Amino acid sequence: MEVRKIKEGDVLCASWGWEQTNVDFYRVLKRTPCFVTLQEIGSKVTNNPDKHSMTAEVGPAYVLKGEPVKKKVTLSYHGDEEMVMICHGFARVWDGKPKRTSSYA
Repeated sequence: MEVRKIKEGDVLCASWGWEQTNVDFYRVLKRTPCFVTLQEIGSKVTNNPDKHSMTAEVGPAYVLKGEPVKKKVTLSYHGDEEMVMICHGFARVWDGKPKRTSSYA
């Protein structure tokens, strides 16, 4: 089984939340065998068919947020992809497709 590896320049995506779904994107600035240096980037709405809805689809917006951080790379439970633990969960390589987000009230 080939492992999907994180590479320098990749965009990582993390989806998290309880009563709403938040989506965060990160750019991989540097890669070593065990660590990556990430920079959070913004997101932009790619599809919002109903402007009054509390859901939308988002993709990365290449606007830097905060400071770069160094994170350890781990393998997924099934061992088929690398992931990075962030404060809300795990970030994985973005598949290029818009991600659903929602807001609460």
